[in-house]
Amino acid sequence: MRKALDEMDIASWLHDIGKIGVRDNVLLKPGRLTPEEYKKVQEHASYTREILEQIHFSRALKNVPQLASLHHERMDGKGYPYGLAGESLPLSAKILAIADVYDALTAYDRPYKKAMTMDQALSILKADKGKQFETGFFFPIDNFVSLKIIIKSINLSMISRVVLIQHKPVGTGYIMGVEFIDVKMVERKRLLTYIHSLTPMEKQTLIRFY
Repeated sequence: MRKALDEMDIASWLHDIGKIGVRDNVLLKPGRLTPEEYKKVQEHASYTREILEQIHFSRALKNVPQLASLHHERMDGKGYPYGLAGESLPLSAKILAIADVYDALTAYDRPYKKAMTMDQALSILKADKGKQFETGFFFPIDNFVSLKIIIKSINLSMISRVVLIQHKPVGTGYIMGVEFIDVKMVERKRLLTYIHSLTPMEKQTLIRFY
């Protein structure tokens, strides 16, 4: 699992590097793209793989070039650049596809549309479950996530299980409750020491260690 998470982490940062191969007058066009221009934009996914294949990745990250190029594939096979569908898509690629669309919808205002709220974006993602996206991936209780915690002098990376999702007011995000499942004893003690130093108002999350 750690290997897959590391590959997905790197691929998520580099997935759009292929856009340097698309002309700015197409990539930054404020209006609707022509079919020819849209085809050019689609080529960035293939460019991403070509560029990343020129980089020497460690054996543990050898799948990064391919994974990074799959963020526009769809469950129904109508994506690009390869038209993969269903179980032929790696799990990591399915997750990246959801994250990429969510970011595109919510990150910032664009010349042709304003950024959406979280709830607006989620409604669009949920409407495409089973077509563009994997069915069970939206705030999946009991699924596992990789967390990096940086608090004062504490810097931890760990695998955690999602146990709670709580929506905050529209447009302000959400709270995710997790259980840490691979915390080393020394790290556990450091984190608990910090938690015990918090005031009652600051202690807003129940943390259980496994």
